[in-house]
Amino acid sequence: QLVRAGKVLYVGSSNFAAWHIVKANSAARERNLMGIVSEQSIYHLNNRMLELEVIPACRHYGLGLIPWSPLDGGLLGGALEKYNTGRRTGEDFVKQVEKNRDKLEK
Repeated sequence: QLVRAGKVLYVGSSNFAAWHIVKANSAARERNLMGIVSEQSIYHLNNRMLELEVIPACRHYGLGLIPWSPLDGGLLGGALEKYNTGRRTGEDFVKQVEKNRDKLEK
């Protein structure tokens, strides 16, 4: 309704599985609508699960992919050198650094 009213030009999705993308675009096609044009999902060197199904689905339907948290919440952005001050000193972040230390040191 918002698309037909001109209030929304394009629709995207976030954290959809490949089957969600297929279902959404099939439903849009049945209603003579454009369908989703982009997918935003978590994607970084420590989590590449999108490559199995979501990226092929995006390619098939011509969707743009918007990576969410490409630096894994800061872990891939030099976290080992600079987690002494600010919000990065929180217990949860320090646990994540220690859990992934072997990957981060490569």
